[in-house]
Amino acid sequence: MLSTKAVGSWCKPAWLFAGTPSHCNDDKEKGNTTKDKTWKTGWTTDDPSELATRKEQGTIWAIQEQIDAGLDILSDGEQKRESYIHYHLRHMDGIDFDVLTEKSYRGGTVSGGLPTITGPVKARELYAARDFEFTKGVAMSSAARRSPSSITISLPGPMTIWDTTANTHYESDEELCMALARGIRQEVASLIAAGCKHIMIDEPVWVRYPELVKSWGGKALDGKPAPAARHLPRHVATAILSAHLTILAPVQHVSRACQGARMSRS
Repeated sequence: MLSTKAVGSWCKPAWLFAGTPSHCNDDKEKGNTTKDKTWKTGWTTDDPSELATRKEQGTIWAIQEQIDAGLDILSDGEQKRESYIHYHLRHMDGIDFDVLTEKSYRGGTVSGGLPTITGPVKARELYAARDFEFTKGVAMSSAARRSPSSITISLPGPMTIWDTTANTHYESDEELCMALARGIRQEVASLIAAGCKHIMIDEPVWVRYPELVKSWGGKALDGKPAPAARHLPRHVATAILSAHLTILAPVQHVSRACQGARMSRS
């Protein structure tokens, strides 16, 4: 029997997220431009305590939405991430978000200012297991009483991170990609130790650079010396998503659902 799950992020309620600079750096009204030399995130509050509360409430809402939709495997909806890539990078050393570097990326289809790799990239603070534990707690305390084995956590792949940053430190793109893979492997290991049985590594840029995937992109996930997803336990299901599918028809419906979300206070 096939299990069902959502792939990627769930939509964010308007009381949590007001913009979408994401990776495209095109939200000029919010100051997200290379000229401004800063990276805006789109959160609706700058107060750290209030933002943490809203992120948790958004996660609870997204999980309940998935339960109501009848999904078998639940995610946190990536409600705590302004961008699934940059959320990961904010927990690493060697990345400068204050000074953006102009770069053409996504196979030359997009151009803009991106966070800059200025030193050795390495994990500063592991976050994935913490996000898994919170999601597990919400799912298990819901009326549906979901088990820990029904939770999935996604991570950005090394090649997608490479494409969405500007390298000024490493001698080659491959060297950077392998360093990023080592950081991802640490997050994968922490998830396995926490009991997560569904891990997704998201690599949408594989479809943009097939020759580089054959040369070194695939090796970053299942090779040496930086195997992000190599030799995992058999009980852990790891999916590598290499393409994003866009379905336009339900966009207005989804938008209305997000706008109608209410923030609860306990």
